[in-house]
Amino acid sequence: MATTKPAAPLEKELTFEDRLKLFMRNNEKLLWVILLVLISFSFAFTGPVMDMFSGGGRSNDKLYLVYDETVYKNDLQELHSQFSTVTQLRQIAMSTYFGASLFTEISPRFATIKAYVDNPTQEGTQRSFSVLDSYIYEREADRLGIYVSEEELIEEILFLYRGIQVAIDSEETASFKATQKRDTAAMAIQLAQFKENRTFDAQKWKDFLKKRRTNPKQVEKALRKYMRIEKVMNYILATKSVSEDDVLVKYREEEQSKNFSFVEYKPAEDLRKEVEASITDEALKAHYDESLGKYQLPPARGAKLKFDYLLIPFDHFKENAKPTEENIKEHYMKVRDKKFKKSLDIEDEGFEVLTPEEKKAREEKLYSPLEEVRDQVIADLKVELGEKDAEAYAISLKTDLYKAPTGGAGSKVSGKTFADIAKVNSFVKTGTTPFMYSYEVRDKAPDANSAQVTTWFGHIRANKNVTDPTKVKKIAATSAYYRAHGSKGFIFYKNPTLLNPGEESFEDLKEEVRKGYITAKFLDKAEETLKARLEKAKTDRTSLEDLAKEWGSKVQTSDFQKRFGSIMLPEEPAEGETEPPKDKDGNVKKKYFPAGRSVLSAGFEIEKEGELADPVRFERDEVFYVVRYDASQAPDDLDMTDASRRRWLGQLEADARDIYFTQRYGELRSEANFQSFIASEPEENPEGEGEGKAPQG
Repeated sequence: MATTKPAAPLEKELTFEDRLKLFMRNNEKLLWVILLVLISFSFAFTGPVMDMFSGGGRSNDKLYLVYDETVYKNDLQELHSQFSTVTQLRQIAMSTYFGASLFTEISPRFATIKAYVDNPTQEGTQRSFSVLDSYIYEREADRLGIYVSEEELIEEILFLYRGIQVAIDSEETASFKATQKRDTAAMAIQLAQFKENRTFDAQKWKDFLKKRRTNPKQVEKALRKYMRIEKVMNYILATKSVSEDDVLVKYREEEQSKNFSFVEYKPAEDLRKEVEASITDEALKAHYDESLGKYQLPPARGAKLKFDYLLIPFDHFKENAKPTEENIKEHYMKVRDKKFKKSLDIEDEGFEVLTPEEKKAREEKLYSPLEEVRDQVIADLKVELGEKDAEAYAISLKTDLYKAPTGGAGSKVSGKTFADIAKVNSFVKTGTTPFMYSYEVRDKAPDANSAQVTTWFGHIRANKNVTDPTKVKKIAATSAYYRAHGSKGFIFYKNPTLLNPGEESFEDLKEEVRKGYITAKFLDKAEETLKARLEKAKTDRTSLEDLAKEWGSKVQTSDFQKRFGSIMLPEEPAEGETEPPKDKDGNVKKKYFPAGRSVLSAGFEIEKEGELADPVRFERDEVFYVVRYDASQAPDDLDMTDASRRRWLGQLEADARDIYFTQRYGELRSEANFQSFIASEPEENPEGEGEGKAPQG
């Protein structure tokens, strides 16, 4: 157990017992570290700096001049080692705080730092940092008088110790050994106790660092340098402020509402046929090789499933249902209380003895007569009779599809194929689905979806076998076929097949690749055609309304919306109706427009009212939208809430700091006057590395 006592002076070597071997035992622990890496301040080494660490040359080779100071290879190697040690310790400790949701402990170390440049000879990218940059930051720290105090260093070491030790302790518990999952609530409690008691075990700290081929003195030295650089960077970031006027301008810009008109453009199917005719297997294979990440299965999602299916559609039997007059009257009497009362306010007066005339008068008062609702009764009855006939047909198919084994134990069930059934009865639908995840079934196999498919995917997640219904010895009356989602009919299944991550090949995914490739090429060509038409429209001053007529479409208009709003459009009239559906208040019902976010995003990029945006590509429906900016509404300054003010103030400050930091960083690099002794092209420097080369700027 860890001892509880004040932190020891830093001049005395600190110690720590190594128990981190559990961290790399399985994927869960690796993921903890990976999660942290995504948010951590990392040090990247590329280009000449990486070449420097790849071996070759003498340890005292001259590499750079910085502030007219010569930097040798072993100098940078030492810096690399120091910074790597610090980042590794922080990653291990941070994973504990991150898992315990103690983000306030994490944020001071990562909230404002944005490091730049991974190559000393060129501008780099955010969240990458060259060891050479430490020279310019330390020179700036000297100028500003920025140092790391003993108290700050002690707190950082205690921070690292707490995170590491709590992680180790959590994995020594019985619950972790049984489940391989950490008790994050217990970790949070222990972290709080360690912090309050300033818990520290010097020997464990020393032993832990020894296993990592370092020691407390080396870690202290690295931490001082690392933390000093952080303080300089934070100082630079904190020197830029934002005024209230800036916030108000940002609020007006970002919180304004705009409305747009837009037209759907659906590419001609002839273009798709043209693309399909031009596709070769070689092109498909090349596309597959270039897009492996798009088609190969991510291990985290598990297996895909495909299967054969035969759908007995209800619609066929509904159309052929012939209800008798007796059926019609019986159905009317059965449902009239639920469907055909004249008003909900009219109630049956209860039981009493009535004459036939009185009974008839009461029924006329309560219900719409059969003559008035006859068409609706017949339509409802056809649905009911059609489903009964469809089920009777499904039951009859079991004899053909499932034949009992005749060869004794181990014999397989034999029967007709789905294709055999389809040849005799053309109204059935049969096919084989592509390999799918559960969430893809609705879109990729809408005619083949049922509770059985859901059950299969449940078995996949539970690592159970997926059973072929045709391979069982006993076929129950209710288990041979399944009711399709959406009341489409009854479905029979055969040959469910799994495709596990790592097992897929081009042939397995060929149809999916083909479909994806054709769709992409089809939309690419359509987009080229549409862009050319819009350029001509701008020249000819063709209006959006004229384009809508040309494409057989219509102009839709959004309400005033903010940038991240959503568009609701009026519902269309039902088939055979002239008026759209309305709600109880008499207002036209509206529905969510799936492409609304894309339309708004494109519309807010338009600068002037009346102008058109570039085509909006909506791949799900394989259509495009042409958007026009119609008008805007500025927000009322008095409506700006405290939350909104803080939001835009924070963003403006972050943007201003980034810009200023980049500017100041460039000034520091210019002052440092970086020069390199490393040859950029070996062929031009046949003499190789050495001290006699002229510096290269």
